[in-house]
Amino acid sequence: MLTACDEFDAVSVPRIAATDALVRLDRKGKAVPCLLHGDTGTFLTARGTGPYASTLPNVQVKVGRDARIILPPTIGARWDTPPWHLTERAPLELPSARLLHSYLGEGLRFYGLGETGARP
Repeated sequence: MLTACDEFDAVSVPRIAATDALVRLDRKGKAVPCLLHGDTGTFLTARGTGPYASTLPNVQVKVGRDARIILPPTIGARWDTPPWHLTERAPLELPSARLLHSYLGEGLRFYGLGETGARP
């Protein structure tokens, strides 16, 4: 299942950096929708804010009607943090990608995913 990125920006990173950022975000009580598929974690952020995260190495940002991401129930795709409240029938407010910048930066550095994307 594919969806267009016209209502949000999609910020994709290596899965290990995404899961590291998710743990750090959870410790701060912040919920950022994230889906995991293969070796990638993709965060959904407020429309127009994705480019803030694109300054980091190994970050891919998809924006606009012509950009697509995979969603569950595609085989292998699952929500780590769904884009809705777990206790209410309401969508989460998507945060700015600015929020992700420091959390992703820490994980990318910790796992050695520098400019080349290769581990040391």
